[in-house]
Amino acid sequence: MPKILLGNDDAISSEALANFLSNRGHTVARTAVDGVVDVVDTEEPCAVIVARATTDEDTLALCRVLHDRGGVRVLFLAERADVADRIAAYEAGADDVMVGASSFEEVDARLRAMLRRSRVARPPEIIAVGDLRIDRARHRVSRSGEEIPLTLTEFNLLEYFAKRKNVAVTRKEILEAVWGGSVEGFTNIVDVYVNYLRKKIERGDRPKLLKTVRGVGYMVEEPGLMDAELGAAL
Repeated sequence: MPKILLGNDDAISSEALANFLSNRGHTVARTAVDGVVDVVDTEEPCAVIVARATTDEDTLALCRVLHDRGGVRVLFLAERADVADRIAAYEAGADDVMVGASSFEEVDARLRAMLRRSRVARPPEIIAVGDLRIDRARHRVSRSGEEIPLTLTEFNLLEYFAKRKNVAVTRKEILEAVWGGSVEGFTNIVDVYVNYLRKKIERGDRPKLLKTVRGVGYMVEEPGLMDAELGAAL
């Protein structure tokens, strides 16, 4: 199994969780939260579990640093976190957020789900949909050369759509891929963020890219694809 790094301020619960994950076949290294970055550089784990009481600014900053390193999945375990706290953690770069981690079995299940997603083949560094360009390496998005500022979650959502362009995806699939599963207390988060994206990437006279597929979900469609298909059918 890939190496897992567990960063926790509570030595007792850290040991208990580490022992459980080790018994499930994971290779686990432990450290205090404030030493996570140094250990990541030396141990090169595939995933990091950050266990803290709540999402304070230090925790969010740590999530940002780990996200910028690329290839390292981050599972944030919080004793307390409301909807705003969880969204802040996702925005900072956490791949999944779990509140009240009383079930080690669920921690293990979420960890394995994160690792499965990390094994998916990576697309090219530049993804193009019409005049839209997504630069994965620099986290930049532009249309016809004009840069469009996006939040981290907006970028991740647009990247997910673009990697599956011309394919309809369900809200459940989107939720699992971008937010790591259901977001408790905020079930319409997919629709909210799709609207955010539309306002940014489709403003003015720009061709529409984000389509609503009735009874299914959403799709990013290559401009002119429908016209080409109709022409071929005539």
